[in-house]
Amino acid sequence: MLSPEQTDEPTAPQKLAAVLAKNSKPAWTQADEPFAATAPPPIPAAAIPTLGVALPPIAAASSASIPPPPKPPTQPAFTPPKPAFNLEQFLGVKMFAWIGAFVGFLAVAFALKYSFDQGWISPAVRVAGGLVTGIALLIGGLMLNRERYAVTVQALCGAGVVVLYADFFTAHAFYKLIESPYATFALMSLVTAVAFFLAVRLNAQPVAILGLLGGFLTPILINTGQDNPLGLFGYVALLDIGLLAVALRQRWLHLTLLAGVATVLMQLAWAGKFFTVPNIGTAMAIFVFFGALFFAFFSIVHRVAEKAADAVDKWSSAAAVIMPSIGLAFALNIFAHPYRELCDRPGLMFSFIFLLDLALLGVAWTRDKLRPVQLIGGGAAFLLLAIWTGSFLTN
Repeated sequence: MLSPEQTDEPTAPQKLAAVLAKNSKPAWTQADEPFAATAPPPIPAAAIPTLGVALPPIAAASSASIPPPPKPPTQPAFTPPKPAFNLEQFLGVKMFAWIGAFVGFLAVAFALKYSFDQGWISPAVRVAGGLVTGIALLIGGLMLNRERYAVTVQALCGAGVVVLYADFFTAHAFYKLIESPYATFALMSLVTAVAFFLAVRLNAQPVAILGLLGGFLTPILINTGQDNPLGLFGYVALLDIGLLAVALRQRWLHLTLLAGVATVLMQLAWAGKFFTVPNIGTAMAIFVFFGALFFAFFSIVHRVAEKAADAVDKWSSAAAVIMPSIGLAFALNIFAHPYRELCDRPGLMFSFIFLLDLALLGVAWTRDKLRPVQLIGGGAAFLLLAIWTGSFLTN
């Protein structure tokens, strides 16, 4: 018989110790032992299906060969659409506000006229009342909340400007309370300056238009019948400069064309009434100066538009073309009428035409889209030269 040390089977104490050691291990080691002990057999290469595309080995790929991810497309800058014209809002708010202000003005005017006809109020009291009313309308409009009552504020200030214009003109023309035309002219010019200031402060285009109309009507209403081109067109130049500054600051560039048309009407009215051969130098200086003024403003608008990437402004362009064109029409009028003293001085006349053509060529040079403007200058110069050659050229 073999002893327990000589047999391969464990003894009872060894079996008990092995059972106790196995039961003392954690549960997660007991569950993982079969999986750790047995590894899954490798999958044969023939069993892997292929798609017919040879894929490069991952290990051979380098970061340099991988193309960078495409950049996301840049979104264009969002520009809010311009608000569409709301006819219902205009009819319901703005138009009726202006109609109400106009009807109220007419009611006050008719009531005052009736009292004047009855002799209840003296002229001095009437003028003082008009002055107080105009100032009160301006102050009342400025005291209101401009954001909540924008239309009412503009209507009150516009009515105040109109009342002051009418009051000063009436005091001079009808009642002779202000006998000096220069004093009346200064007062109405002050009203024009106030209108431009209020237009900028309130962002109110109607007030600016009222100032424009009142400013250009002032020399017509306060007409002394005497020829004073320096005073008249000096005032018109200051009026144009102020109006163009307002138009550029507020981007109301359509006022540029209105100012140009009003200036042309003043030039034609003066030339039709006061032009004579001796003051040809004054007339030429007037046409050349205003042509240069509006061309300078057109150049400023062009530079501002280039920086802001805006389109060409049609209003300032039209004004810059109209002003020298009227000067060329004035030269045509001289050649078409028997002004023999002037037509015998071709150096003076064609120097005048040359300066006007320079303004037109400057407009065509500044903007590519306005290149056809040079046809106006070239065609007018050719026509005037042909008329002068056929009528006044001698051996």
